[in-house]
Amino acid sequence: MSTSRPATWRRRTGTSFASLNGSKIVEDIKARLRPGFLLAGVDRRARLAYQSLMKEVVRYRNCFVCGERNPKGLQARFFFDGRQAVSELTATETFEGYKGFYHGGIMSAMLDEVMIKAILAGGIFAVTAELNIRFHKPVLTGTRLRFVGRIVNRKGRVFQTEGEATDSTGACYASASGKYLEARPELKARLAVSLDEE
Repeated sequence: MSTSRPATWRRRTGTSFASLNGSKIVEDIKARLRPGFLLAGVDRRARLAYQSLMKEVVRYRNCFVCGERNPKGLQARFFFDGRQAVSELTATETFEGYKGFYHGGIMSAMLDEVMIKAILAGGIFAVTAELNIRFHKPVLTGTRLRFVGRIVNRKGRVFQTEGEATDSTGACYASASGKYLEARPELKARLAVSLDEE
């Protein structure tokens, strides 16, 4: 069986699928792909190999953003690659603000979620203390978006984060920064109930 991959894989990464093995796939993708890289645009086998090495971040089944059992929610999935949390979704008409334009509130919710998932991936329960969103351009419905969130600093119980929403060309639609507060034991116990219900 041939291990050579289609031109899309070689064009995006500058290498062949056969030259990657084990966890080197993750580092190779991180090093070579532009910020707006969408997993949906990569050869299926390479995408599955990359995703298999990423850790899916826990979620509460009824959460508006990530709950898989919330029929009115986004049902977004979040993954952590050891450095940042990542999610992808397509802007649908269900969450329009104006006709043909995705609602800014949904963009804000996704950016909040992807940043807090970067913290939750480390097993730390936290809540949003401050959220700042900057919108750079409107999102048309039908646009495929990639959301990324990462921790940039920690001081005691306070985490500072940043995130952005981009498309496959690397164009940035929105960027965010936030402060999240690690939950004290009593609140942590209440938050953990969400996961215990799984």
